Amino acid sequence: MAETLQLRTIEDVETDILHSAPAGTRECRAHNWVSSLGDICERRLVYWRIMGDMALDTPAGLRGIFGTGNLLAPIVIEQILNPFGRRQSPTWEILGRETKPRDALFTKLAISGRVDGIRHVADATGRMQPYNVVELKSMNPNIFAGIHGIDDLGKWHWAAKYPDQLLLYMLGYEMVERPGWLILFNKANLYEMRIIEVPFDESRADVLLRRAERINTHIDADSLPRQIRRPDICEHCPFLPHCAPRLQGDPDDAPEIYKPTEHPELADLLQRYVDLEQASREAGRVNRALTARLVKGQTVICGDIVVRWETRGKKWSKKIRRVGDGKPEKATEARQ
Repeated sequence: MAETLQLRTIEDVETDILHSAPAGTRECRAHNWVSSLGDICERRLVYWRIMGDMALDTPAGLRGIFGTGNLLAPIVIEQILNPFGRRQSPTWEILGRETKPRDALFTKLAISGRVDGIRHVADATGRMQPYNVVELKSMNPNIFAGIHGIDDLGKWHWAAKYPDQLLLYMLGYEMVERPGWLILFNKANLYEMRIIEVPFDESRADVLLRRAERINTHIDADSLPRQIRRPDICEHCPFLPHCAPRLQGDPDDAPEIYKPTEHPELADLLQRYVDLEQASREAGRVNRALTARLVKGQTVICGDIVVRWETRGKKWSKKIRRVGDGKPEKATEARQ
């Protein structure tokens, strides 16, 4: 009698394929990873070193995203970038994917990582010479569409680390004299890329090296850095159950005190907010006085200012415009 095969359903096969994406290593890291040192949460960096084997499992969907990027990067290099580079003058190609950093400071600070490649450019004799470091990142099409330069990476905390990663590679491979290439490519169209030049920034590199030094000090002293308490970052952290940060502010907490020079962007935004809030209160007072002076529905022309009215349901809405110069300003509306 023929044996009956017990085949799995299509749904089971699809689910298992998703879960077959590489899970990465859940173990204590012996080194500070170059790709992680741009992380603003130093406690998480310590956790990876001392209890990486206790990290929460990465969700299958996210593992698939990481696995897709790892599969595509060498394909993009070998089948798109290098064939293109070999047709240029001078010719160039990206090599050295397995080359390790050689800077002694990496060994001293227990920093580890391997760059995606080093771009070699032909010299006058045709010999290929190391030119600059290259790092590739795959991007979701929707996210890719919103990135046009290095400043746009700051929209996402995970993407903000990419320039830091490249800076450390430039230092580790002793190639700081030329900007590194951060190549972002669209997963939906591998030929669509953003090549962002990242010049070496000595002060920023020093910040990252001092961070690595602090991580090592915490490990030696069996201590932990302070919690960052950032819901947007903490809620997806693999060490959330162990860290257990309070993700809502407490009025009794000691205030974070910054000098304006330490966080100039924050200082500028706070100052602008205070100024605009004062202007808004003044505008409110003027609007109330003006509303009391005007007759609803009656057009008024005073100099080069025109007041017109519209009805919205049972409410009147006035539009005030400057028309004397022929280029009306945007209407100021106030509902009554």
